[in-house]
Amino acid sequence: MIKKVLLLAIAFSLISCSAFLDLDTSNMNKLQLGMTKEEVIEILGKDYAIAEKRKENGNEIEILSYQEYFKDNKYYLFKFNNGKLENWHREIIPEYEIKK
Repeated sequence: MIKKVLLLAIAFSLISCSAFLDLDTSNMNKLQLGMTKEEVIEILGKDYAIAEKRKENGNEIEILSYQEYFKDNKYYLFKFNNGKLENWHREIIPEYEIKK
């Protein structure tokens, strides 16, 4: 029984580590403006959130958000115009300390 619990714990830790994105320089350097959404996802992985989706002047705008580490305050936002990568940038959400 203990072996089963230990194996489950190890498997869970390996799975949860795979959820961390590898947004290192080598992966980011592979990105090019004009890439399709599918090409970007192939490089960065499927662990993203759709931060925004709208129509603008007849164009479909979609913004994908990647977070490098769970509970990290850095987000990478990728803007697609009609399915093509138009730009990307990193946002850092400031951490505020609430004083009593």
